[in-house]
Amino acid sequence: MDDDPPSALPPTSGPTRYRVEHRHAYRTTVLGTLTGCRPHFRSLDAYVSHLTHAGKPGWVLLVDDATGRVLIRRQLAGPATAVRSG
Repeated sequence: MDDDPPSALPPTSGPTRYRVEHRHAYRTTVLGTLTGCRPHFRSLDAYVSHLTHAGKPGWVLLVDDATGRVLIRRQLAGPATAVRSG
């Protein structure tokens, strides 16, 4: 019996590769790749955390490398709204 919740995405026939991109002010920077996992917004947590602490605005995207389709989009808090500690 499968304990995973059902996914809205169709099953894949093989390893899928995703690009993690940062987009801001008409610029796109590839931050890394993820392979062999299902797309999930939590897979972007480390990227979002790093860019937020650096005060970077924009979006972090998970993009299907084969199709270019954006699967997940997370907005970054810009410098004016970044959470500050201490």
